[in-house]
Amino acid sequence: MPQILDHFLEPAYGQVVLADQDAELSWPDALSGQPVIADQTSITVFVTDEETEGPVEVEVYLGPDERPALRDLEQVYSGPLYLTKPGLLVFEPTGDEVLLQEVRDGPHDVAIYRNGYPTTHLVVIIDGYIQPPSAASVQPLR
Repeated sequence: MPQILDHFLEPAYGQVVLADQDAELSWPDALSGQPVIADQTSITVFVTDEETEGPVEVEVYLGPDERPALRDLEQVYSGPLYLTKPGLLVFEPTGDEVLLQEVRDGPHDVAIYRNGYPTTHLVVIIDGYIQPPSAASVQPLR
């Protein structure tokens, strides 16, 4: 699976978001201690309690060909994400964003791994080999 992103984000409000370009995000007050909240078109990962702990490295892999190194990372999400048009946004609220044009529209299987909490390293796998969740915790939006 080719790596399509290796980028550092400064999560001003402690979240990193993967979303459809047209997704409407509810403000992440709904996290209530959960590491991830997700709906059909967005996934929000809570990376720190503080406004800024420093940069978070975000690696994104697309497809089944290659497996990234996941040693010492814990899985925090495994589930679907639907894009209404080509391109996945990776961003932190009110700040830096990257549009990944390589991700086609339609349904995708996504797994997210992190190096602990507070988080300094996220690995996102889209439509690739996804290890069975060990303790993935997701709070769906209502």
